Amino acid sequence: RLFAVCVERDSGKILHDIHVFNVKSAMSITAANTYATPTPVIEEGRVYVHFGTYGTACLDTATGRILWSRRDLECDHEKGAGPASSPFLVGDFLVVHVDGRDVQYVVALNKTTGETVWKTDRSIDYSKVPVHQRKAYGMPVLIPRGEKTQLVGVGGKGVFSYDPTTGKELWKHEYDCPYSISYAAGPRCTPTVHDNRVYALGSEGNFLCLDANNGKLLWEKDFKKM
Repeated sequence: RLFAVCVERDSGKILHDIHVFNVKSAMSITAANTYATPTPVIEEGRVYVHFGTYGTACLDTATGRILWSRRDLECDHEKGAGPASSPFLVGDFLVVHVDGRDVQYVVALNKTTGETVWKTDRSIDYSKVPVHQRKAYGMPVLIPRGEKTQLVGVGGKGVFSYDPTTGKELWKHEYDCPYSISYAAGPRCTPTVHDNRVYALGSEGNFLCLDANNGKLLWEKDFKKM
């Protein structure tokens, strides 16, 4: 059973303890993770909760009423891993990264209705990539691109940029960082931007600096060798 809990900030009093979803058969996860690891997104009157493959929902912050829910954004998180990617609010869209062993895509939902606005598959060919290296746990960041904006985030084996209004891929940077582990521990860090440069950290200590306009690699450091 998956819940959303609202606590009064000053007193610690529980205001809402809402049963959001039932899960018939949850996949086992690592002790370092939970089934509610993704961070909720809150705005005036609404909170958006995401439990990975187990469900996504929008709740009224005053009453705790479930306004809409989705149970079809499914992926294989891998046994011993679990969900971790947090949703991201961009204007009227709730954007979710779905990077599993089996499927890898980004989807934008209408924040009012929960309906899909756009969905874009990762453009990397994962057919020859071991399944535990297809995973990622990041959330995107909204950054400038000329006079417009772009959504930049990490996926398995790459950093991707998308048009936040249409989901069109603007650029990507693929990297091949050999894994020294045999379980699902893909990229987990949200990229950051400074002076038109994107900085992203891979799961194996490879630190990338990319041009924010086109994804061109400017430099790379391998922290394992330092």
